[in-house]
Amino acid sequence: LSTLALLRGRFLQDLADTARMLLPASLLPSPSLPVAAARGAQTSSGVLEAEVEGGSDEDARTALRAACAKYLKCCLTEQVMEDPVVAADGHSYERKAIQEYLKGSHASPVNGAQLPFIHVVENNQLRNVVECWRRDPELGPGSGVEDELKCPITMSLMRDAVVTCDGHSYERNAIIRWLRRHCSSPKSNLNLPSKALITNHNLSRIAAAYRTE
Repeated sequence: LSTLALLRGRFLQDLADTARMLLPASLLPSPSLPVAAARGAQTSSGVLEAEVEGGSDEDARTALRAACAKYLKCCLTEQVMEDPVVAADGHSYERKAIQEYLKGSHASPVNGAQLPFIHVVENNQLRNVVECWRRDPELGPGSGVEDELKCPITMSLMRDAVVTCDGHSYERNAIIRWLRRHCSSPKSNLNLPSKALITNHNLSRIAAAYRTE
């Protein structure tokens, strides 16, 4: 599939997922099915995710540091983000940089595909990961990174992270089930003006690196 087709497919899936919140659970696929069950399986976003089994703790830390070095940077500024936001393509950017970019183009800076909308959403957990990394560049056991990579609902490392309109991220299946019964944020308990979900690629990829440990 082309990059544009993949992006359109994911956007349509996000819209479909939101609509499915109104359906009874009996009409939906079993939530026990994993998003990417097999090692090296291709996710619905077209990203090949490979989990590394075994290896030393140092190898795992090296993989995590490499993922942070890549996915904490804005591709527009080539600098570590201070105020990351998620765009419609599911990628994160420095807020000021992407807002300025979107004044002249509605194409994704990552793959060039046309963005279905130009609204951006805060990426709270990714910002917290940046703060953890600044405090401890070695990302040792007490760095706090693991907590930011866990879904606040399942308390497990996220595989398919999505962000809600208030900037918090969750495992896709978990937040869909929550929003079927609630109109509030699981994190803050405040009312959500929208139940739309946007894929959070950067957070998912850092979490994938953390799972190699």
